[in-house]
Amino acid sequence: MDPNANTLGIFTEHVRQIGCPHCGAELDVGDFEVFENIVCPACQKEIKVPGRLGSLILIEELGRGAMGCVYLAQDETLNRLVALKVMRREYGDDPKMLETLQKEAQAMATLNHPNVVQVYSFGREQHQPYFVMELLQGERLDEMMADGGIVPEARMMEIGLDVAKGLQAAHNAGLTHGDIKPANILMDQEGVGKVVDFGLARFMESGDEIEVWGTPYYIAPEKARKKGEDSRSDQYSLGATMFHALAGKPPFDGANPTKVVIASLKQETPNLIEINPDVTPKTSAVIRRMMDKTPSRRYPTYASLLADMQLALDAARQAEEDRRRAGATAGREIQEKKKKVWLPALAGFVLVMAVGAGALVYMKSGQPVEVIYSGPDRQLHVPILEAEENQLRAAVQGLQRNNAGQTRNGLVNAAREIPAEHAAKGWYQFLAAGMMIYAQQPDAARALLEAAANQDPIIFDGGRVPAEDPRLLAQKALGTARSRDLTRAMRDAQPYYAHLLELAAGYEFMLQGRANDAARHFRAYGEFTPSPGMGWPYVLQPLSRQLHSSRTPIEVGDISE
Repeated sequence: MDPNANTLGIFTEHVRQIGCPHCGAELDVGDFEVFENIVCPACQKEIKVPGRLGSLILIEELGRGAMGCVYLAQDETLNRLVALKVMRREYGDDPKMLETLQKEAQAMATLNHPNVVQVYSFGREQHQPYFVMELLQGERLDEMMADGGIVPEARMMEIGLDVAKGLQAAHNAGLTHGDIKPANILMDQEGVGKVVDFGLARFMESGDEIEVWGTPYYIAPEKARKKGEDSRSDQYSLGATMFHALAGKPPFDGANPTKVVIASLKQETPNLIEINPDVTPKTSAVIRRMMDKTPSRRYPTYASLLADMQLALDAARQAEEDRRRAGATAGREIQEKKKKVWLPALAGFVLVMAVGAGALVYMKSGQPVEVIYSGPDRQLHVPILEAEENQLRAAVQGLQRNNAGQTRNGLVNAAREIPAEHAAKGWYQFLAAGMMIYAQQPDAARALLEAAANQDPIIFDGGRVPAEDPRLLAQKALGTARSRDLTRAMRDAQPYYAHLLELAAGYEFMLQGRANDAARHFRAYGEFTPSPGMGWPYVLQPLSRQLHSSRTPIEVGDISE
């Protein structure tokens, strides 16, 4: 094997000199292997030695398969990060195969669709064909399913819809995929599903069949029998992939790939809802039809498939909302029963009626405190008044316009009438933290969340600490909340609280520097529909698709009164 090739036989060139990405020092790295970790002698930071393929600088290997490797690369010509798929030399040494690959790449390059990974260019270097492609930095479906993980139904239907739209666009362009499986479904930073590796499965040699089956769990029966394939085969593979994601296990299994395929040919397709009773009947029925062993009984067109998938997504979202509402009702009934039993015994505890609003003040220290609250009436679930909500929305508009002054004025005006001891202050701080994250001010966001998480004393209207406690969501954002406390709160809380939990989860990932992970939670928050009169929890929705994005910092300044 060539000493410059990796264990798969992919050849890369050495880079002789590099600049340290941390301190800029010029380093001679000609004696090190490609992707070897070294320590910069100037700043003592660990760095990875890059490689080169033509005009592309290879930063690291992202993955590999039987056909080649995928790299994170820097395109020096256009100065952008890309995904580079490099195929083995034998694919470039066969003129007919190389011509077919090039035609496939040209067809994919013309297919500009939001649910298909964009192919920028195709070339050959050191006899190795390569594709330069759009770099996706979101989640991967196979990682979401790792270790038997079950993807939430609504989220899986969103991804499935995205993939089906991409397959429809490819079908309209005369293309089929041939290898739909979890590893070929990736997400961008906003959580949008995209399909990769169109048409590459057909280039596998006979000895590599196990690899194209990959995981043979998703191969259509007609393909396994070598009786031809078309778009309905892709439909089957997508259905099998969705089944696996929702059941936590593949539809068919066996001791080896061959036995898995035999099982898929001989056994009846299992009923998804019997394995996961939480899945709605509509989703189960859609997947069952997609996986029908007879192609003619599957969906005849992508349009009909997409229509039923959308209905299934709507049903899944409604079921999710119904479960939240049922849990909240049951939780309130339990709390009422507990209150009837324990209220007499609690009379001597550290709860003191506040003057003016009739609210209660709770001390973490266990000592009673009297707080005067004479401001306007606030409701337990509408603690932010309409005028304050309008000011928060004005602050959001300021961020969208890159107007730091408007944002600061909106935040200051919103906070002016909120008493420091009221839960409304915690909610204000929680929402303002999101604006600071958008403004690229993580320290300010963290300070606001810490203030909300540690609010003491705190006034809640209604005479008790409700499940909808802003302190707990702030703790979640800071990574200090206990899972059992969150589970208990979600069971008893109003739906908007679960929606804000998505926002808190996004905050948490952003403060950890994991913008890609945060994107999915922000996107989910942005898609919830506010209930009538409950607009305040959703004031950040206009920013939801950009909250995770990097941008020039906006200097909002001091927002204290």
